[in-house]
Amino acid sequence: KRENLQQLTVLTFHDLCIRIATEAGADARHKSGFSQDEYFNTILPDLLLTSIEKLPERRFDAIVVDEGQDLEPLWWYHLGSLLKSEQEGWFWIFRDTAQNLYNREQNLPDDMESYPLDQNVRNTKTIHEAAAPYASGDAGYSRGPVGPEVRYELATTKRAVRTVVRKLLHELVTDGGIPPEDIVLLTGKSVKNSSLAGHGRVGAFDLKPL
Repeated sequence: KRENLQQLTVLTFHDLCIRIATEAGADARHKSGFSQDEYFNTILPDLLLTSIEKLPERRFDAIVVDEGQDLEPLWWYHLGSLLKSEQEGWFWIFRDTAQNLYNREQNLPDDMESYPLDQNVRNTKTIHEAAAPYASGDAGYSRGPVGPEVRYELATTKRAVRTVVRKLLHELVTDGGIPPEDIVLLTGKSVKNSSLAGHGRVGAFDLKPL
């Protein structure tokens, strides 16, 4: 568990920039005169570089990056500067270029080896095949079971969405015998901006946001 690993630091890239800058005594606040894009894309990363030079003992043995497609290629140099040893340190980047929501360049450091992970161990084969046409590049393959057929329901209003959810929950729980705690509802937006916002109950079922 993470709480038992006292030497483990878990932060977003920009929160890491702020943490290191603050430890070095720098002011990492967003100042007027700079846009949000400038602050996050340039100011904070540059502040990380200048700040770590003042903290020679503040280095890491290993750096693991998740959602690497969201980071600018230049930031790999910034993160590499945090390693105790570039020759012996561990630097792992996990990314899915099909989820490049910020349209970042996807170049990796020249000396980094690439290992494609083409096995989907999260979804059934049926779900994987239904989603594959929407992925850019090679979608890989699913190692899961076949699973039931993917079903599509049309709902054009928030109220209609809740009606569909109520019907599906009834089918799964009442008719299918699936325990409610084994069901997860995924929304296309954050919960507070979804069709289920403010509704802690749909039909006979309680909804618990995560």
